[in-house]
Amino acid sequence: MSRTYWLALAALAYAASVAASATRIGPAFFVALVPVALALALGWHWGGEADEPARVIARRALRTAALGAGFVAFGLAAPFDPASRALVATGGGIASTAGVLAISAAPGMTGLLSSSARPGRVAAALLVALAWTVALAVPLARTITPERTLELDLVLDARLAALAALGSLGVLGAVAAQALAQRRLELGASDRLRAFLGLAATLFAAGVVGSALRLARTEVLLPATVTVAGVAAAAVCHSARPDRLGRVGAYVFSVALLAVLPAMAGAALVRLVPEHASEAALGGALTATLGALAAPRMAGRIAPRGEPWAEAFRAATASAMSPEPDEAIERALAELTILVPGRLRSPSLYRFDPESHIVVDQAGYSRIEPARVPLSLAALACEEPHGVLRREVLAVAAVRRPDVKGALDWLDDRSIGVVALMGNMDSPIGLLAIPKGDREDALRLSEVEALRVLADRLGAAIAAGAALARSLGREAELRRAGVDLETKAEQLGADLEREQKRSLALAATLAARATRLAVSPAARVTLDAIRRLATRGVPLALLVPPGVDPLPWVAVFHLASEKTGTLFVADGRQRELADLELWRDPSRSPMTLARGGTLVVLWPEELPRLVQAYIGAAFDERVGLALVLTKTPSTLVASERMDERLADAVGDRAVVVPPLADRSEDLRPTAIDVLTRVGMLVHNRPLGIEAAALAALAEHAFPANDLELEALLVRAATEARGEVVTRADLAAAGFAPRRPAGE
Repeated sequence: MSRTYWLALAALAYAASVAASATRIGPAFFVALVPVALALALGWHWGGEADEPARVIARRALRTAALGAGFVAFGLAAPFDPASRALVATGGGIASTAGVLAISAAPGMTGLLSSSARPGRVAAALLVALAWTVALAVPLARTITPERTLELDLVLDARLAALAALGSLGVLGAVAAQALAQRRLELGASDRLRAFLGLAATLFAAGVVGSALRLARTEVLLPATVTVAGVAAAAVCHSARPDRLGRVGAYVFSVALLAVLPAMAGAALVRLVPEHASEAALGGALTATLGALAAPRMAGRIAPRGEPWAEAFRAATASAMSPEPDEAIERALAELTILVPGRLRSPSLYRFDPESHIVVDQAGYSRIEPARVPLSLAALACEEPHGVLRREVLAVAAVRRPDVKGALDWLDDRSIGVVALMGNMDSPIGLLAIPKGDREDALRLSEVEALRVLADRLGAAIAAGAALARSLGREAELRRAGVDLETKAEQLGADLEREQKRSLALAATLAARATRLAVSPAARVTLDAIRRLATRGVPLALLVPPGVDPLPWVAVFHLASEKTGTLFVADGRQRELADLELWRDPSRSPMTLARGGTLVVLWPEELPRLVQAYIGAAFDERVGLALVLTKTPSTLVASERMDERLADAVGDRAVVVPPLADRSEDLRPTAIDVLTRVGMLVHNRPLGIEAAALAALAEHAFPANDLELEALLVRAATEARGEVVTRADLAAAGFAPRRPAGE
């Protein structure tokens, strides 16, 4: 506890000693100090630290009023003598003055009305203090100089105390009414002031009625009443939840009407009709008990009427809990239509992006229309408490802020009474607009808070709807992109299939020259060896003698491997293939272009050693590899013309294509094939060959192999004049059979 608490407790101890000196029980009276000290500690603890100046004043006023209430409690507990009357007057003056100061500085949420006027609290506090000073003077004089005050009227001090109490109640009510008139638009302050006015009216009525019925002495009842009013004023102003004060005031009013008033009536009957005192007391007690039981229900009926829109906002919030954003908005706006009789103007939503207006029609379905919202409206709503901008506040602020005139005109053109910002202050997404309707009074804090909750829920629904719309848009876009990709994939698949068919057709055409013309055992053995390597998926090293075309043989290897890719031929004698960066480039490398098919490298020993090494290292099972060589890989490695990594890739599995001299059985089908093609070109008819000419060809060694044979047959077909090529035609073409020496 702070030092001020101990000072206040010391003052209460002094008051207890004064009261104890006037009682018969004497020092035992100090036992009453314990509950009073606890009550004072409660007031000190509840009036904890605060930051706002108005809350600081309310906290101090609450502590001071609690101290005054303690003085009054001790004064009323003692016999009614000048000392106790002085305690009552002192406590009543302290409590009522603290109440006036608290009411004059009631905390509120200002926003655009930050410079609104405050009633002067000093003059009212001085007036109350002066009244209680006069009431205190007589009992204090009787206590200090009793011999000099004998001629004073004995009831003068009682009347002065009653008048001071009535005056203080009047000042409290007047200050509260004036503050409410000036600050009716301030959230929190208006709720506090309305609640106190209700409590003050109830206390005033109870004090006046009790005094009129003579249930207690006026000099006792009225000071006690004004003390309770002062404490209530400070407590109401210090309350952290002003939205609940309306319910508390409704409950107090209900209890006073249904319980206290019947009890007071029963007590008055006991005094007026003493012969029926028991019946009057029993009836008053029974009626007060029943009234106390019915008070909560009556308070529940009264409180919503003071907050007419809060229930509608809560109902709309409950309706907006639908997981479907559009349905949540429709149901919430439909619930809010109860606020606008006749539905000339319906509650609606204004979105900033895209700029649109959402309103629910008579059938309960939402309709979206294009609409533009002034940018200043969202900025002004951000300045207001809870992001809720009321038309009345804007009208007052327009007197001294010309920049709000455009927003005010926009609201008036659409008969909108209040708008709530949706989204946070940094990124607003829209406004919830409520038409003014027939309501004349300003919104209460509880209604604004309920509207804030509803705006947050609808803002979340709009954000979810926007996110869902974006998601659906992205899904539709992805679907279209997927359809386009499927179409493109189908086209590429068709193109690839056509390319594969063309590649396979070309490979089949090339392979046919080797398979169709190879009838000799040596050629058949070579073809079988090539096919076995292809089916095993291992590279091919093909040794080709001079004059033999290697492509038909590697085409057989490609077809036997059952690869669907292309047959890519790279000639090692080409200058551009000597560039290592070409082979490393994923977009231009022959390894990439031949992927899925067969890469044929003609004369790889002509390539640089680095390129050969790269081919041997980068080769994998996705590419079939065929090397056309003039010597075996081991011989080329020994002569340092081939890199070891390339040689290791193909191994020592070289397949040798036999020379034409070892394939004598292939002379006849080869000769017929060449003469048929050349005859169609030269004579427009196929040519044959006579047996003597074929026998002469068999006697020749053909060192240049197939190339030499085809050149000879082309010259002979050109010289031929008959249906077949004769030996004379061969002689005319310069043919002279020669066998190798020693054969």
